[in-house]
Amino acid sequence: TSTSTPVEINQDCNVYATELQLGSKVSLEIPTGRQAYMLCIEGQVRINNDNELKRHDGCEITGNGLLEIEATDVEETDNGKVAHILLFTMKAVPGGGRKDIP
Repeated sequence: TSTSTPVEINQDCNVYATELQLGSKVSLEIPTGRQAYMLCIEGQVRINNDNELKRHDGCEITGNGLLEIEATDVEETDNGKVAHILLFTMKAVPGGGRKDIP
């Protein structure tokens, strides 16, 4: 099934973008069989009350479950003071991902 969107990529991938005000949270369920990659574009976010991503940090997210993202620092942007992230979800590939980081 195809969804009509302004930007189309011919891959099994969903792309999400959000801007969060300081202290705001957003959550997304990562289903079984999917993995994610997140990029913090501006500001700083905390993932599941644990790991922090600062501006231009990225991370791979494997495993399923609820992903909670909270803005812990913000930057001045055209849309006010926000933390800005991009999140990509895709089919999980066992053994996939970066091998250069232990």
